[in-house]
Amino acid sequence: MTVSIKELYEKRGKVWADTQKIKAKAVAENRELRPHEAEDIDRGLYKVDALTRDIERAEADAKSPRPMSIRDSIGRSGDQSSTGSYERRAFEQYLRNGEREHRALGVGTTNGVLAPDEVSNDYVEVLKDFSGMLDVATLRQTAGFGPFPLPVFDNSSNEADTRAEHSQITDFASPAVSDKSLGAFTYASDIYKLSRQLAASADVDVISYIGLAVGQSVSRKLNKDMTVGDGSGKATGILHASLGAMDSEVETDSDEAVTYGELLDLQHSVDVAYRKDGRGRWMLHDSALKKIMGMTDLQNRPLWVPQDGTRPGRILGHEYVVNNDMPVFETGNKSIIFGDLSRYWVRMTRGVEILRLSERYADSLELGFLGYVGCDGKLADRNSCKFLTVGGE
Repeated sequence: MTVSIKELYEKRGKVWADTQKIKAKAVAENRELRPHEAEDIDRGLYKVDALTRDIERAEADAKSPRPMSIRDSIGRSGDQSSTGSYERRAFEQYLRNGEREHRALGVGTTNGVLAPDEVSNDYVEVLKDFSGMLDVATLRQTAGFGPFPLPVFDNSSNEADTRAEHSQITDFASPAVSDKSLGAFTYASDIYKLSRQLAASADVDVISYIGLAVGQSVSRKLNKDMTVGDGSGKATGILHASLGAMDSEVETDSDEAVTYGELLDLQHSVDVAYRKDGRGRWMLHDSALKKIMGMTDLQNRPLWVPQDGTRPGRILGHEYVVNNDMPVFETGNKSIIFGDLSRYWVRMTRGVEILRLSERYADSLELGFLGYVGCDGKLADRNSCKFLTVGGE
């Protein structure tokens, strides 16, 4: 029997509540956890972790169209050739039979076709679904491919002063200015093949099929580069030690665990301006999240609270993003970031371009498709985030 997403949330919530009741009982009786209680909590947390993964898979399946026989995918149903805007129908005809309606479709840089805005926006949402960095960053889409200016200045050392009436202001502020720009590196997917029969079938939503395949492929590479990329022919990752990289403020005493105090130190190493009003977020590798699950503060309150319906999961009251392109929790690695992750800027050009390969696989009665997009990313404000380094040995 298929379990609904709502039932998975309810089941996880009950398991989580049971673990907290065990802890609360020990606290009320002013004693340590008994061995069997600690084992029950460990088993409960293991179940919570497993259910979290089940929920993530179920939600991803709900968002992502099935590759074949799609009738309920990105906003369309039934006979795909007769629905949607003029531009969307023209784009679909290009994918299905190679027809180009130049009045409706823009031509890409390599003779591909620019996805219409409504389709391109859906494709960008697919990119975000599979990229933690793209989901939290500030995204700017541009029409051209030239350098996109990203002026950044550090004014944290300057402070205003009170002035007497009629007094002349003679002080000059000199904030540290850094001229940055975002380029447009080409991120291209693999080639995805589809039989000509399926491409022509009205039962296959070819727009969604291509969008999902291209989106998954491109977003994985984008996410990796935006996390640890060195900026050479690719985006500059948020963790890369180059111009604009953030500082490390906290190092753990152990390579086996992180403590409540160390997480608190990391959180408060970021200026309050970057973490108030919900702007502060955690980003961490799944191995680091496992270290935090089950931890409590000095009042035995859990540091980690799982997602509850529409309320996102939280660590120390702030939302978090699991990004497995972050380094694992091992000595010397930067496995946890905290701060205003929206200060990482991403530039994307013109939306997603799709190239149909009509002749390359003609002898096998197949079509080839690939997608590409111009993208770059940089951290605009090095004071906005801090990271935790795993110490010990």
